[in-house]
Amino acid sequence: MGCAAAAGNARGWAVVDWLWLLLWIAASSAWCVTAAGELSATFDEPLYIARGLEGWRTGSHGGLLRLGTMPLPADLQTMPLYLYETGHGVRFDPDADLTRLLPWARTMTLAFWWLLLIYGWLAAWALAGPWGGRFAVAWLACEPSLLAHAALATTDVALAACLLALVHHFRAARTARWPRRVAVPTLWFAATLLAKASALVIGPLCLLAVALERRWSAPPVAAGSAGGAPAGEVASRALPDLAWIVGAGLLLVFVFCGSDWQVEPSFVEWAESLPSTAGRAPMLWLAEHLRIFSNAGEALVRQIRHNVRGHGAFLLGREYARAVWY
Repeated sequence: MGCAAAAGNARGWAVVDWLWLLLWIAASSAWCVTAAGELSATFDEPLYIARGLEGWRTGSHGGLLRLGTMPLPADLQTMPLYLYETGHGVRFDPDADLTRLLPWARTMTLAFWWLLLIYGWLAAWALAGPWGGRFAVAWLACEPSLLAHAALATTDVALAACLLALVHHFRAARTARWPRRVAVPTLWFAATLLAKASALVIGPLCLLAVALERRWSAPPVAAGSAGGAPAGEVASRALPDLAWIVGAGLLLVFVFCGSDWQVEPSFVEWAESLPSTAGRAPMLWLAEHLRIFSNAGEALVRQIRHNVRGHGAFLLGREYARAVWY
């Protein structure tokens, strides 16, 4: 009787938790949709819509990659626009039709927003129990900065959602078998990097933090237990797992982004500017015949160069000429 009552009580709370989650998803999504209609376009949105539609029409991500922008958010945000074009035989002008296109593109960002709320709930539940999950999803759904980004056709919520899913799966499966321990996080790392190029640094740092936390604080798992492994084995395979996740994830990103199989003009220009030494001729030949551009590497390198050069920042009411030191 006691076991049956406990099981029934657990099922009742599970229903309540799912209703709680759906309530916050619905309420926050309604706010995003209504707020988006009151907001003019941000700096990036017209460009993302134009290049996203261009990518669907041509099958090339080159327009985004040359800007250092990864294509996943723009692909999703402009997908309904392209489907409407193909279904109705029309062709949108991203500039003239922006006021019509923008609300639809912004609505598609809600897919990433829902992902963020679901994984925020799961991660908090894993760390602090049921009430941790309940409070976390409510806080996330009301946080002003997150809500503001969730109402825009930009990339920040996409990055946050995929990164949270990556860390959650990596942490939850440290003692699991290879498919859950490595393959699933690999897919999420690829999605995170396809959301934003800065994930190339942020993603591995987060996974490394999880690996170190498990090594220092996780209790030992008895050898031979179901789906488990000794604590020493779990710790020793964390770094190889991380290397596999990053390497295989990068490969998936390059495959997804594809290539136009063209010469890179800036590479040729650089090779032509080299002094007349023995190395100039082979380098110029390589630049003129290396037809692998545009590809994911171009976007990643452009983002790295942008970050190395530095740029202004505005935080907590103060303006900084370069990044804030902390």
